[in-house]
Amino acid sequence: MLPLVLSSPLVFACSAKSNNKPIEGPTQAKGLQEEQGNTPEVEIGLSISGSVAVATITNNTATSLLFHSAVQVLDGSGNDVVTPIVGPDATVGAGATSSPFSITIPTLPDGYHEVMLTVLATNPLTGIEVGASGADHLKVLGGVTTVITQAEWYHESGANVAVPHID
Repeated sequence: MLPLVLSSPLVFACSAKSNNKPIEGPTQAKGLQEEQGNTPEVEIGLSISGSVAVATITNNTATSLLFHSAVQVLDGSGNDVVTPIVGPDATVGAGATSSPFSITIPTLPDGYHEVMLTVLATNPLTGIEVGASGADHLKVLGGVTTVITQAEWYHESGANVAVPHID
């Protein structure tokens, strides 16, 4: 299961919270769930300070779950900037929120980076995987790291640049 988590950014129907500004990623899944009056099965609280990502996991299911976590640091094209980081496992009771846990982010090269946390668990009763992902965004300039908004990252990182495909 973990190699799948680390192979590419995963998007689940979830909710993510950030101290930067509430991020709406994965936006459409959250919005649709709220419009339908559903509570997301899993929610992430994420904040980044310096080289540490601090997170919580809220398990809105009726079953205690063991979550596996991983962090990816991506550039504007979705490529890994550093090797994905395996985070701690966290058992979260039904309807509960985990204690905050930290994942250290290595020194990053200058540029604009998206730090994506993904958590994943398999429901022992149904065998169905549940999870969530959330992101914060960083600018590194001259070795100084600054947390920035998703909008600033989007406009400054080149993530919004269309590249024509030529055969």
